[in-house]
Amino acid sequence: MTVLYKSILGKILRRENSTSSSRNSKIRNDLRNALRSNQFRIFYQPVVNIHTGDIIAAEAFIRWQHPDLGLIYQEDLITAAEETGLAGEIGEWLLREVCRSYSKWIENGFPAIKIAINYTSAQLYQKDFAEDLRSIITEYKLDPGFLILEIIENTVIYDYREIISIIDRLHSMGIQIALDDFGTGYSPLEYLGRLNIDIIKLGRNFINKIGSDNTTNTIIKSVIDLSRALGIILIANGIENWIQLDFLKESECTFGQGYIFSRPVPQYDFVGLLAAGKCKPSEIMHSNEIIREGRRKYFRVKFPLLLESSIVVLSGGDESPDTNIKIGGSKVLIEDMGPGGLCFISNIKLQLKKGMLLQFNFELMGKSFSVTGTPARIETINNILYKYGVQFNIDKSSSESLSRALNLFYNKMREFDELSYGNFAKEPPISYFSHK
Repeated sequence: MTVLYKSILGKILRRENSTSSSRNSKIRNDLRNALRSNQFRIFYQPVVNIHTGDIIAAEAFIRWQHPDLGLIYQEDLITAAEETGLAGEIGEWLLREVCRSYSKWIENGFPAIKIAINYTSAQLYQKDFAEDLRSIITEYKLDPGFLILEIIENTVIYDYREIISIIDRLHSMGIQIALDDFGTGYSPLEYLGRLNIDIIKLGRNFINKIGSDNTTNTIIKSVIDLSRALGIILIANGIENWIQLDFLKESECTFGQGYIFSRPVPQYDFVGLLAAGKCKPSEIMHSNEIIREGRRKYFRVKFPLLLESSIVVLSGGDESPDTNIKIGGSKVLIEDMGPGGLCFISNIKLQLKKGMLLQFNFELMGKSFSVTGTPARIETINNILYKYGVQFNIDKSSSESLSRALNLFYNKMREFDELSYGNFAKEPPISYFSHK
């Protein structure tokens, strides 16, 4: 390495270190204001039965939507929180928001799945931690048994006797304990023998090596067998591809989470997953933001749950232009909508013809809408249901009124309070149409 190259490399590294230090300093300085200004967001990643796709739990992640730095992830956020002494307050905020959302899900008839929250040593060893936890959960009239508390091995090392006492108190409340990143520390088997752990989460460093390292494959199979013998639930964390998934299935692993099923998604997206009750592997989960596609003139809002609407065929098209066919007062489910059109799902197959005109009647943001449009495309779903794309045929006033309602709804969706502003189906399309 030449002297000149070393000099240039040194300058680059010093610049990067300076930038990183400046960013970390800004994160620490802005953290308290973020707490006051409600800049935090919660994302959920489902934990599934890898054989059936059924959602059995979810892990809650905290994110910080910083006005200047963009989205700050949990690792950087928690590090700054511990350095500034705000870990306890942020942990309390996270639990309250989880409880608030969870109580709404239960009120709306969604499955009572488990929710996992990761706690650091700074949070866990706070005075009266377990009692404060119980107080917050009771405030929202929830059973503490819905909660899984995730800890890492460093937390256990910090104060072994105290952690046993804390775990016992949490267990007495019905809260389960998960040991995260199992296998990354020095003596995890000792902890399984001496701590009353309910769940172990197999670390990503093991999952990433599946298929490329026979030793790792053997270790994973042994851990799966060990957890079964001890009566401990095992969750494979970080499943990203079919090779990993197939190996885990063949090794008789039951539960897992990872990008192959779903990335961590915002609360309003997770409601849609929860309603469906399943995550299919390799399925791409889109963020429910306003969709702006190059081929579309107007924005679209993708609903977190499918919006109910009645439909009337006003005109059958070229062969029957004056026909007014009411297809049995039929209901359809609207997937997304903008002032220029919508996408809906139905169990009825329409013969699309030029000039066909459909009328949709639905409620959104406390207002009734009746809009007409022409179907432009059809797609078959599972040989049972049909998805249609529709282009609206409405006047400027109606389009503007619909735009206002959609923008209001989108803002409510960002506040995680959208379910009260429309008639939404609380079950997947196949189940919904089976009893219509």
